[in-house]
Amino acid sequence: MGHQIEYYSTKVTTEKNLKLFISRITGNAYDPRESGGYHGNLTIHRNEIYKNYEEAVEAIKKYDSGWYSDHIVMYYDISAKGRAKVTEWEKKRDDFIETHSIHRRSSTYIGCPECGSKLYLGYIKGEKCPLCNTDLRPKSTIEKIKWYDKKTKECRKNKEKCWLAKIEWHS
Repeated sequence: MGHQIEYYSTKVTTEKNLKLFISRITGNAYDPRESGGYHGNLTIHRNEIYKNYEEAVEAIKKYDSGWYSDHIVMYYDISAKGRAKVTEWEKKRDDFIETHSIHRRSSTYIGCPECGSKLYLGYIKGEKCPLCNTDLRPKSTIEKIKWYDKKTKECRKNKEKCWLAKIEWHS
């Protein structure tokens, strides 16, 4: 016998789908040896939509009384299409960074444009000058990386409403 707490999430569509979602998640939220069914202490909070999953979890914790009280809240999450685009842009960005690394240069030394030091690439671990912390990549490379970051951020704005439910039962 134990205490179970589960979080479930689904995309918001219609009221009918919400009822099906509730039925699906509460259907197994009990132990037949303990009781005949789900305890039914479920509250749906429709008054606020939270910015992200983490905020929704915090809201549920705030609402929770600690006595097997279950809650459902709405939050915004990146859509499946948006998530795929974010992954695509992040992969392109990582590939670009790898192909334009200062360690792929044919020369063994690189000059720092800020402090003027001549640095041996074999001793440098990252892409920055160890003396003044200036990025040693060309400005065009840095701008292109910022452009990839901007594209990723734009894709993260493609959001949809989702339900987050916390179901608690004794098993």
